[in-house]
Amino acid sequence: MKLSAAGWQKEAKVAAQNSDVLQVLDVPIGGPLTVDVSGKDQVVLQAVRRFNVPDAAEARQSVFQLKVDYGTAQVDVDDLITVTATVTYTPPEPIAAGMVVLDVAVPTGFAPEAPTLDALVKQQPKLKRYDVAGRKAIFYLEDMAPDETLTLTFKARALYPVRAQAVTSQAYAYYRPDWKGESLGGAMVVRGS
Repeated sequence: MKLSAAGWQKEAKVAAQNSDVLQVLDVPIGGPLTVDVSGKDQVVLQAVRRFNVPDAAEARQSVFQLKVDYGTAQVDVDDLITVTATVTYTPPEPIAAGMVVLDVAVPTGFAPEAPTLDALVKQQPKLKRYDVAGRKAIFYLEDMAPDETLTLTFKARALYPVRAQAVTSQAYAYYRPDWKGESLGGAMVVRGS
């Protein structure tokens, strides 16, 4: 038996001594395979094509949908921007989120304005407290219900001239950190005065 395909050729012999032996040949794929058989008796030929295809990743919706907007893309030093963070809780099962941490990134060259953060705590009953850590305002929200949406707005001041790249903010359930969502804010330019 002769097998040939696009520049490849192989011969397999079947005789009384090896008639009960399985012969496996690797054949190049991508073109036609020709098999020429000569002799007497019967031979069984089986062609199997194997290939690996990764499983399609299951499309999973994030538990928190988060959108952070800075209201503009260009400001001057000492200007204020309005940072708006909108978070929606869409759990895989209808249960309250417990404590939710909303970690809102402020672009490089900006600092959150404390009076606007203090006012936000008084205005939003689910907001229990906030911390400022570097360029982040971290909010602690209590008991978001399934499909609930909250919007938090505060001001940040441009401190010095900079071309700030987009930064990532995130929301997650404090007691289930794998329940999370992220948002990439826009790039910013702060012009010198």
